[in-house]
Amino acid sequence: MIAQVHMSELDAVKRRLVNAFESGAVTDVAELLVAFPEHRDELLDFWVILQASDREHDVHAEDALAREPLTEAEEATIRDICLSSSLGPEWLQASPDEGERDLAEVGFEMQRIRSAPYRYGGTANENFQRAAVYAWLAHGWGASTDHTASRMAVQKLAYLLECGLGFGLYDKHAKHPLGPYDPTATYRDAEPIAVKNDYLVRVGKHELGLGPKAEKALSLAERYLRDAAVAQAFVRSLRELGLDRWALETLATVHAVVSELPVGDISAEAVRDALANDEKWSTKLSRPNFTRTKIEEALHRLALLRLVDPGHR
Repeated sequence: MIAQVHMSELDAVKRRLVNAFESGAVTDVAELLVAFPEHRDELLDFWVILQASDREHDVHAEDALAREPLTEAEEATIRDICLSSSLGPEWLQASPDEGERDLAEVGFEMQRIRSAPYRYGGTANENFQRAAVYAWLAHGWGASTDHTASRMAVQKLAYLLECGLGFGLYDKHAKHPLGPYDPTATYRDAEPIAVKNDYLVRVGKHELGLGPKAEKALSLAERYLRDAAVAQAFVRSLRELGLDRWALETLATVHAVVSELPVGDISAEAVRDALANDEKWSTKLSRPNFTRTKIEEALHRLALLRLVDPGHR
């Protein structure tokens, strides 16, 4: 019975692709890949056949399946073109690794979620919600494995996750020497409340660990994150790329800079020029995490996450 349901589901999605192909409509296949990850390979292969039909023959889409099979090189080329049209030119780079594929899929989900209207209807105090999410972020970034999480990393994760999901709890960030920063989270509500309630413990000057009542905060935070599963995938994807707090600072700062650039003027050079002309951030250009290469890496990852225009290059 389960197999029949999945086959019917796959056939229905294929039919959508065929109908779009025949009508000339533009289909964002990436959205389908995110919605039906268990059928990813079958859907990509089917779409490659359709695109090959469009490129080589003026015939009905159904006839594409009866044609001579494409060579492996042709399939790879067409697949790259198809993915690039939906995911942006980043996917034309050689062999995107699994970590980047995960990041791109998280990006599609976050874009879908934040594009929908949202207003949390709960009654919990906003400061308390911020504290619970802060503990959740510390847990997700490293404290869950009996290690601590950098206070700076938690700050940058809060900023980036807010930009990605738009859940309305961390929208008070301002320019700071170490990138977008919310001092109220550090000194007035999120961190102090989390420590007071034993959700977090401070470890030295720069680290946060889980407190004895952390599990309560983690359970509550899932109510406030808008979509806890996507939020978790976001944090996990960044962590599995091996980013440290300095890479997160670069990611958050580059995003903040890009948000103030003119539309269509998104490049590493434009970011460097903006930093050079910013009184608070100009000194970043002398640091190793703000070289041109590091800025380009940040732009690439932000594009995969759909936090900047994926066609910026």
